Amino acid sequence: TVCSFREEPWEPPFLDAIRNRTVEAGARFVETRDVAKVSALSGQDLLIAVSWRYLVPRAVYGSMRLGAYVLHDSMLPAYRGEELPDEGSRTKESQA
Repeated sequence: TVCSFREEPWEPPFLDAIRNRTVEAGARFVETRDVAKVSALSGQDLLIAVSWRYLVPRAVYGSMRLGAYVLHDSMLPAYRGEELPDEGSRTKESQA
């Protein structure tokens, strides 16, 4: 099961491509911002959340037999949100 959400007006389009790839692979696709309401996740072995910007409740990630992994493209919570820190700020931090 693959879950994703409609992009915001300022973001490049991504939902349709994710949905199409999922369907082509023969998997189930659910459009949602709230994974707690997705009954298709019940009984799954593994949760991999990539750049998911909404809370994944403990009841959801705790039910995964093999675990849950959340990947974000910046250090949390310092750089939460959609904007990545620029290279200069990352370099300064690594030298501190």
